[in-house]
Amino acid sequence: MLPTNLSKGRSCSINKFTVLSKLCHIYLQECIITSRYSLLKIGIIGSGNIGGTAAKLFLNAGHEIAVSNSKGPQSLQLFVESLGPGAKAMTVEDTIAFGDVKLLALP
Repeated sequence: MLPTNLSKGRSCSINKFTVLSKLCHIYLQECIITSRYSLLKIGIIGSGNIGGTAAKLFLNAGHEIAVSNSKGPQSLQLFVESLGPGAKAMTVEDTIAFGDVKLLALP
């Protein structure tokens, strides 16, 4: 359960990876329960800790993903190869055009 009573200026010590994982899990549970689950093309802009984790989670759920960063697709080749089939490295512009869903994972 995520806290909803955070007042302005107070910090929260929730691990952002735990939150991302829980949100993905809740989304997938809802889709499966309601039989609305369909595979999506997801464009992820940002390939750091959050973008990389999201890419793995979405790919493991069967979605097709495209990942981009400010350095260009050639800098992501090893990362995309480690993810396996269903993952592509693209420019930011191509990632935006690719995705049914876009995830902006920037610091």
